[in-house]
Amino acid sequence: MESIIQDNVLVCAHCTTNFGVKLNLWDKVGKSPNLGNIRDIIFKGTSDYGHNPMKGAVKNFLKSESKTIEGIYEFVAESGKTYVGQSKDILKRLMQHIDSGKLPEGAQVIVKEVLGGKTTREVAEQLRIRDLGGVDNLDNIRNPIGPARQHLMP
Repeated sequence: MESIIQDNVLVCAHCTTNFGVKLNLWDKVGKSPNLGNIRDIIFKGTSDYGHNPMKGAVKNFLKSESKTIEGIYEFVAESGKTYVGQSKDILKRLMQHIDSGKLPEGAQVIVKEVLGGKTTREVAEQLRIRDLGGVDNLDNIRNPIGPARQHLMP
């Protein structure tokens, strides 16, 4: 390993997870404590050059997950506001949010499994929306539990 990195290195990727390896975007060949002169390192993101190769990789990763997760989820949307949603298949729904541009690259998604069907998920979603200050403070357009269904709320 040391003999490889003693020469010029065109690309050196460091990350805190094995996400890229799991997605077969790169291969792990080893590690070395000898980083050389770190003043010459340039940090760039995928958004620096126009297209996002990770978008397809993330979608492929979500497709490869075999477990269907039913429940509620939230993330900071492209608007900068939090979005709360519910789905019987959260991974499939997140792929739709990626396609629409609502879910930005690199956004953290918080998922909570909620079993019991659509109404149970909608109540959980409404409770979370209420905890976050209501739809006026969020990227959500409407409440999942409207005035006619308030009797469902605990």
